[in-house]
Amino acid sequence: MSGILDNRKKIKGGFLSLLLTLFLGACDLSVTLPGETPADALDDPSAAPLLTVSAQGAFECAYTQYALLSGLVSGEFMGSQTFLGQVPYQRRDVRPLDASFATSGCGSSTSLHTPLAQARFIADDAINRISGFSDGDVPNRSALLATNALYAGYSYTTFAEGWCSAAFDLGPELQSAAVFELAMARSCRAR
Repeated sequence: MSGILDNRKKIKGGFLSLLLTLFLGACDLSVTLPGETPADALDDPSAAPLLTVSAQGAFECAYTQYALLSGLVSGEFMGSQTFLGQVPYQRRDVRPLDASFATSGCGSSTSLHTPLAQARFIADDAINRISGFSDGDVPNRSALLATNALYAGYSYTTFAEGWCSAAFDLGPELQSAAVFELAMARSCRAR
């Protein structure tokens, strides 16, 4: 008797699976992504929290990469992975051909410069945009400005610690001491 009940359960489960497959097969589950956000949409005061969260996310990705790659180069972190792109960092033998640290975006196992440059730009851009809004237009405006100033400051600090020199926004080459000054200016703004 239990064998018959087991067979009925199997048949019933199979029938339900078939119905579910047919039902889902008849549905259009495709999603259309809206595409890129036009730059002028970010000039809306309601975008201020989005700008701040974007700066945070960009910096978190960049700093994760910085911790990983600087740990590999310094020997403080020994990777046991199959990502061949990280091997030159462990050997301290990064060559011009190994340019993914400067050309890859966030998510690549060897990206660094591009994500950090994006984090710095996004935070500075958010400061400029939110500064143009009034306190009445943006709730917690001062807190959002302070948060973006901290992420910009952390980004500049990371550049100053990790590179001998850097240039920003098509400006002149700055030595690390001058980059630290930019970091201090952003960090002091966060008070």
